[in-house]
Amino acid sequence: MDKSKQSGKKPKPSSSDPVAAMWNVEDVEFLPSFSLDLPGLADENLAIKGADTPSTVASNQRQFRFMGFIREEHKKQMYDLQFFHTCGDTSYPNIFATVGGHRATIYENLPDGSMHPVQAYIDSDTEESFYTCSWSTEKLTGAPLLAVAGFRGIIKILNSTSNSLHRKLTGHGSSVNELRFHPTDNTLLLSASKDESVRLWNVHSSVMVAIFAGDSGHRDEVLSVDVHPSGLIFSSCGMDNTIKLWSLEDVRQSIELASSWEPKPFVGTQAPGASPSSQHQLTESSSTSTGSSSSSSS
Repeated sequence: MDKSKQSGKKPKPSSSDPVAAMWNVEDVEFLPSFSLDLPGLADENLAIKGADTPSTVASNQRQFRFMGFIREEHKKQMYDLQFFHTCGDTSYPNIFATVGGHRATIYENLPDGSMHPVQAYIDSDTEESFYTCSWSTEKLTGAPLLAVAGFRGIIKILNSTSNSLHRKLTGHGSSVNELRFHPTDNTLLLSASKDESVRLWNVHSSVMVAIFAGDSGHRDEVLSVDVHPSGLIFSSCGMDNTIKLWSLEDVRQSIELASSWEPKPFVGTQAPGASPSSQHQLTESSSTSTGSSSSSSS
């Protein structure tokens, strides 16, 4: 098993291994919510074998069981998986996203344990390798947003309802290892990078709010970041063997200014498909490297 992410040294993707085929998946349509009953998860007294725990489980207790799997055909490392949950929004409890290679895929977890691919984003840059993803919702419409980033250090915000590239955030000097949306403000996104910094973004206005680095910052690449449930502080850790705690109250004024900033128009690429029955994939045009892209339709 590849442990490159744990070591902090992520491999550069190989251009000699092109994707053999791209998925054509149905237009995104999230199904009504339902509960997923996993046998065995309700057992409170299951024993886990270990040094200080019993090695057997009572015969009348059910053990956890394997439900199924999907192997994505790009054959690249799968670095992250995130279920949809943001700011208490539980609209889509059975939807999750994965990232691997230059693609992000959205799945629906079905009651029988199987996984149905709902939507796929395939980046036009075949050298890109996404390491991380995080869910939020669009400020005005409430549409699900999926943030992805990785080797190139560019953060891309995907709108899963309009099937388009919603925002593109640039500023990091190297790869992005982790993304984390704020637990109480769905417009705020933290990114941890190999460039030794953590950055705070407003994804609605496309403003980089703050950079957490310098004398008090990390001395090597930052591997992970997470926000306290209160939203007032966050922590980060990295290759410099340190854990750092940061206050967001210190940048409260910048956060408020960024939230009032009027975002510039951004033209994203819509996936082709004119009818609900048409099949398509969410892709980015190569012209987005210049800051804009064209729309196509069938």
